[in-house]
Amino acid sequence: MEQVSTSLSGRSHSRKSSAQINPMMVRPTLFVLLLSAVHLLSAQSVPKAASSDASAQDDNVSKPRKTVWSGVYTREQAQRGAEAYGDACSRCHREDLSGYSGLRGDNFLENWREDSLESLWRRVSKTMPVGAPGSLPEREYLDILAFILKANEFPAGTRELTAAEMPSIRFESRNGPEPAPDFALVQTVGCLERDSTGVWRVTHASEPRRTRNPDKPTPSEMESASTAVPGGSTFRFLDGSALKADVHAGERAVVRGFLIRKPNDDRLNTTSVESLGQSCK
Repeated sequence: MEQVSTSLSGRSHSRKSSAQINPMMVRPTLFVLLLSAVHLLSAQSVPKAASSDASAQDDNVSKPRKTVWSGVYTREQAQRGAEAYGDACSRCHREDLSGYSGLRGDNFLENWREDSLESLWRRVSKTMPVGAPGSLPEREYLDILAFILKANEFPAGTRELTAAEMPSIRFESRNGPEPAPDFALVQTVGCLERDSTGVWRVTHASEPRRTRNPDKPTPSEMESASTAVPGGSTFRFLDGSALKADVHAGERAVVRGFLIRKPNDDRLNTTSVESLGQSCK
């Protein structure tokens, strides 16, 4: 016997009455449906897992380091910079960049390497030209910096230099990263010790990194320094006046000063010594 029912679409179809359905046929059918659903869910979850794994792998791949050797300006930008430099800078720095402070050559590289390009950018854009610092449009300062890079034989690229990317561009020699140069203003983190003669040292110190600020670190800089990994360097202080009390002995500290390298006697002419309040033990 058949019953006729009407669906929402308005079509009629037939189905057997429940009295004629064999219970033994229902169980296998339900099992097949459940098994199919499990396979479907499993198949849908695989691409997601694979996608998640791929994303994790992408996140773990470090981005290439960008340096002044990566082509961070264009030839056209440097050409514009040559004209702007001639108008605003050449009187003090000379047309060949050999004037005051020297803007090309080995001394120029020593003054700015092991730092980000942002430090040089700030010097150029905030303090130049003499008598009217910061008076040029930002684009002209960028063009002038591009011209300086070209004059020092750093290669040109396909994208113009922008202020936003300065912090991510490392200024270094063709050989890559090197230790901070002699007489550079640096920062290190290590343990404060004072010997029987009253000489202070920072031991187990991290590799000195260049800084442009000789003064006390900011709270955020102190927080960042608190996680610095101990190193194997020792530096003798030439001036212990930055230490106000002996209570700092045996504590980790952020030390800033001018680096003086000597065989077996590296030194720091300190400008700031700030305890982190962490015991070295």
